[in-house]
Amino acid sequence: MSFVLTAIIMFVFWVILSGKITVLFLSLGFVASLLVAFIFHKSFMGIFFDRIASQELSSGIKQVFRCLVYLPWLIYQIIGANIHLVYIILHPRMPISPALIRFKSRVKKPATIVTFANSITLTPGTITVDWDDGEYCVHALDKFSAEGLLKGEMENKVARVFGED
Repeated sequence: MSFVLTAIIMFVFWVILSGKITVLFLSLGFVASLLVAFIFHKSFMGIFFDRIASQELSSGIKQVFRCLVYLPWLIYQIIGANIHLVYIILHPRMPISPALIRFKSRVKKPATIVTFANSITLTPGTITVDWDDGEYCVHALDKFSAEGLLKGEMENKVARVFGED
């Protein structure tokens, strides 16, 4: 069942993204969708079907909704960090003070850990360098970027998405 559903989802995305409805494109899309579904159907749909089997569908829907709330906030943070980075670059003295900061995190689930690390890296001026046993090592371009990260707002929002709040 998950293989068929994954293939259908992949094919629909292929049609939407290709924008062409010709026999060649539909055939290529069909073959590519089957191939992707064959390789990834367990990881792509496995979580969804496991939740149905364990009657956790409502928590999955809540998680999707929380993610949809988190993404606009993250985009806003990325835009703000870009503006700050432009300010630094255009400033005559280029006020940077790069530093490696280390901090413990309370998140425990692998998906939460990775999402938090990726969110840090997506935000200009910071990059996740390492994670080891609950401790993140992040390179920050300046004090403002480091302080924003250490406030914990991003960590709290990511933890909420994955139910670790």
